[in-house]
Amino acid sequence: MKPARTGGGADWLKRSVSTRRSVFRVTAALIFTVALFIPGCSGLPFDLFSSTPSVTPTEGVATVTPELLLVTPVETPAVEQPRTLLLWVPPQFDPVSGSEAGNLLKAQLAVFEQSHTGLTIEVRVKSPSGPGGLLESLEAASGAAPKALPALVMLPRSDLETAALKGLIYPYDGETQTLEETDWYDYARELGTIQGTTYGLPFAGDALVLMYRPSQVTGAPESWESILNAGQAVVFPAADTQGLFSLLMYQSAGGKIEDAQHKPALDQAVLTSTLSMFYRGAGTGAFPPWLSQYTSDAQAWTAFQEQRAHWLVTWSSRFLGETSADTTIAAIPSNGSAAFTLATGWVWALSEPDTADRELAMELANILVSSEFLKGWSPAAGYLPTRPSALAGWTDKSMQALIGPIAQSAAVKPSNDLLAVLGPIFENATLQMISRQGNPENTAQAAFEHLASPPVK
Repeated sequence: MKPARTGGGADWLKRSVSTRRSVFRVTAALIFTVALFIPGCSGLPFDLFSSTPSVTPTEGVATVTPELLLVTPVETPAVEQPRTLLLWVPPQFDPVSGSEAGNLLKAQLAVFEQSHTGLTIEVRVKSPSGPGGLLESLEAASGAAPKALPALVMLPRSDLETAALKGLIYPYDGETQTLEETDWYDYARELGTIQGTTYGLPFAGDALVLMYRPSQVTGAPESWESILNAGQAVVFPAADTQGLFSLLMYQSAGGKIEDAQHKPALDQAVLTSTLSMFYRGAGTGAFPPWLSQYTSDAQAWTAFQEQRAHWLVTWSSRFLGETSADTTIAAIPSNGSAAFTLATGWVWALSEPDTADRELAMELANILVSSEFLKGWSPAAGYLPTRPSALAGWTDKSMQALIGPIAQSAAVKPSNDLLAVLGPIFENATLQMISRQGNPENTAQAAFEHLASPPVK
């Protein structure tokens, strides 16, 4: 027998319909809920994927649409990156030395620094020679630490030659026409030129002059004849291995020092005439034998200060930088028909490896050798002017009259290579003359033969 149904057939049908209605309601709710998250469905009160809510207006209620916050980019002015120009100088050109010349240089550097946004100029003082000096430091940094190289380095003429031949500095040629200006003394233009290429811009000059005590001698000499006849000692470093004073006397008489191939050369007749002057001076007491103990300008200067003599062949910077009431200078009398002296000096050389910073360094160098700056700096520093216009800065007219002709007649001393060969020859010949160990003719002949056939080492 089958079990009987509880409640009868009508009750069962009512329960079935009720159940189906419940399921329908749940299903409809689920569909509505899902539809809320399906983009594009119509009839929803707002769009979830819109940045601006869409509010359905309701009668009697104000509609508010929020505005978007737009940020307009602001163009900021281009700011130059911080840059540093490093300068190397010897002690006598230190801008913070407290001297008048130092203050002028310091002020000029500050003006240049301020005219270039983000620029810092750093100056380092280095010894002019020896370990840690300008040239050795330049060579060391070039090989091991290029980023430590200065943008500009102030070099003496002799070191400029070495630096240029070793590729430690960059030429100015094609980058500046400064040395093409007419406002330069001839010697100054020579200072910055190596084998026809400009490697330095002339800053300060120095020339060999005759210093004397007016109270002790008869006045500025007109010729060597008057000096020799006076019989008063003339101090110079006779044992100088470069033989500069003897070489000056030889060149002033028209003697050549190189041939057409730029090799060392001598004119035997002119050399004989030059040595005759020293031989005669040794006899009158103008060139005493004790001069053979002096190997440097500093030693000769000490002898002059100690009043061992009242005439001194020295560099112009000795007088201009240490002027005393009882001394003055004159041009060294020529041994020929035209005024002549030997000069050297200091130049600004480019050593900045970065092309962009090198352009800035050149701009600064041009300002530092400008007539406007040197007109005030040269007389304050006590160096021979490199430009005729800079001579106008010397307010002392008598000083102008002394310095002008010297600068006009100066020529740069021979190259390092020539001096290495000719210097010892002139030194040896001069020492023989002042000690009277030979005669001028034989000594000149020996020197000429030595140059033609140097001994094999």
